Amino acid sequence: MPQINPHPRVVAKLAPREGKRTRYTFTGIRGLQLDCIPNGSETGNRIWRVRYYLGTAERVDTLGTFNETDREGFISLAKATELAAERRRSAKIERADPRNKGTTFDSLFNRWLDAEVAAYGR
Repeated sequence: MPQINPHPRVVAKLAPREGKRTRYTFTGIRGLQLDCIPNGSETGNRIWRVRYYLGTAERVDTLGTFNETDREGFISLAKATELAAERRRSAKIERADPRNKGTTFDSLFNRWLDAEVAAYGR
C-alpha cells in the first residue's frame, strides 16, 4: 500500500495505479485508507475505509465515498480523518465493534422486554 502525505490537494489527485485497484494509507493518520477502484474515469471510484483491531481481530469498515459526483455520500479528508479516529477510539476504549454501534446486550434485552410487555401486558 502506498503511503501518502495527507494534504487535500494530493489526496484529490489519487487514482488507481496502472489501472489496478490501489489502497492508499496516510502518514500520521492511523488506520485510514483510500481505496481507489478503476471504473473507466480518471480517478476511479474512491472509497474511504478505516482499519482497526477489536482484540486481536482486524476489522475494516467503510466510511463513505470520496467522489465529487456523489454529493450525498461525499466525505472530505478532514471528515474521514475524524470518523476514522472516532471508530478506532471506540474499538479500543469501549471494546465494541463500531459497526454494531447501539447494539449491546442491554439494548437487546430492553427490546425483548418491551416486546414481552406488549404481548402479555394487555
